[in-house]
Amino acid sequence: NAVRAGDGMMTTATPLQHRPATRFPRSQAQLLADECGVATVWAACACAAIITLVCLLLVGISAVQARHETAGWADGAALAAAAQVREGEPAACQAAATYLARAGGAQTATVEQCGVFTHPDTQMPAVRVILRRAFGRFTIVGRACAGPLPPGGTSTAGS
Repeated sequence: NAVRAGDGMMTTATPLQHRPATRFPRSQAQLLADECGVATVWAACACAAIITLVCLLLVGISAVQARHETAGWADGAALAAAAQVREGEPAACQAAATYLARAGGAQTATVEQCGVFTHPDTQMPAVRVILRRAFGRFTIVGRACAGPLPPGGTSTAGS
């Protein structure tokens, strides 16, 4: 039991008599004026904002990575098709689909369009490949064009 002083006499207090004063119940005005715990709320809001920004950054990085991967698959498929372009469009497009399956892109990307055309710079047959890949609710498109080198063995593209 606790000992407390009162009127010069020492008495023992029962547990119910010796309680520290509680801060509750308080009036609404007292609650609004008190700023106890405000820093915790601000810190929690700051943490939530930082976590949200990091998540958005990760989604953006994933989208860019998926776009680059799809473009690479389209380039590879177009080059594989260009190696077979002289055998005709079906053989070239089959080579593009085979490359996509071997590269692992067939699991997520599909050949939307594959066609042979005469390239305006080289006046030789070339292949245009368009791939589609799902990314969440969005669709990523990869486009590429390739053809065999002209008979001289040097490319005239970009000159």
